[in-house]
Amino acid sequence: MSNTTQRGRVMESADEHDEQRGLDTWLSKPDVLGQIRVSPSTFDALRRSGDFPAPVRLTPTARRIFWKASDVRVWMDARQRG
Repeated sequence: MSNTTQRGRVMESADEHDEQRGLDTWLSKPDVLGQIRVSPSTFDALRRSGDFPAPVRLTPTARRIFWKASDVRVWMDARQRG
């Protein structure tokens, strides 16, 4: 997604800018489900079987877990290739 400035220059979205700088985006479970388009139960089965990238806790005591967007993209690309 892009925005245009008053002078007509196109500004990159924050995600595009972060990717260019080598930073990664963190995805929550709902975000991941929206990207890979499987049911929550199928997603949980993929995680349990080790067929999906491992989540990350951003702090040792965090209750929420996240996935790196780049790991999810690599997994999706590998599934599309067959």
